[in-house]
Amino acid sequence: MALLLAVFLPGSVANADPAMVPNDGGVNTCKPSGPPLDIGNGTQQSARSFSDDFRKPRPDLWCSYRTGTSQLNYGSDGATLKVPPTSASRPQDQSLPLFGDNAEFLSYPAFETGMTMSTTVNGAPDLLNLNGTAGWGITNRTLDVLNLDMSWFAWWGADGPAKRATDPVVNLVMPLLVDTPNPRRLVVMNKRAGSMKIDVRQLDQKLFAGTHDYSIALGKDSVNFRVDGKSVARFDNQSKRSGAGTGQPRVFQIWMDHKDWPIVPLPDYNKTGHELTISSYSQAPSK
Repeated sequence: MALLLAVFLPGSVANADPAMVPNDGGVNTCKPSGPPLDIGNGTQQSARSFSDDFRKPRPDLWCSYRTGTSQLNYGSDGATLKVPPTSASRPQDQSLPLFGDNAEFLSYPAFETGMTMSTTVNGAPDLLNLNGTAGWGITNRTLDVLNLDMSWFAWWGADGPAKRATDPVVNLVMPLLVDTPNPRRLVVMNKRAGSMKIDVRQLDQKLFAGTHDYSIALGKDSVNFRVDGKSVARFDNQSKRSGAGTGQPRVFQIWMDHKDWPIVPLPDYNKTGHELTISSYSQAPSK
């Protein structure tokens, strides 16, 4: 089961790393909340409308997970997540699941059905060479796979030694988990609590480089993913797949790491460091 959890929760294994920094970029470290399998933001705020331009830290809105020597910095362009190049001299770069670089933060206000989230993210052109995972979207951050609820734009881009080592297992197991065998590069992923079905759609990887506006509208019976105002994926019949769940609220999550995502979260090799910048976020009732 632990191996399957690594598939669904990027950074979740790394969050157990005692090297996690207590305060990061001017916001506090996220803490577990709710039942034992929930690893949310530690403070459950009710769902509400809010927005942020990330020009300065807002510890009332966000908390951060960071492991290894990753960074979260605020500036005039927004909040930037950074992961460094791989180096054999650093313990966190050795191929052990509990070590690695992971930069991530979560919202405190919850996100509920009937709302739309919109965010502007700038992924530098060389982010297409990231051997690791990155993404942004809505999740309830639980390790209980049945009750996991998520709607993400996600980058599964590893193409290094760890990816090649796990390919034989991935090719065998992935068709049992998702409706798109062995998805890679830029995808959207969607799963409702109470169902084991995972929707995956492959997207043009160019939508991961440069600056784009991403939005997710979560309705009672459908979820719609848009990039730059254009629908790129839509999934219906959501209400028929929803269960009671654990009670852990959905929140916004953005992350980047150097891990190969499928099956075993091994750090993968990256010759250069990588960064992405989020310059706006808003959530409000859908129109």
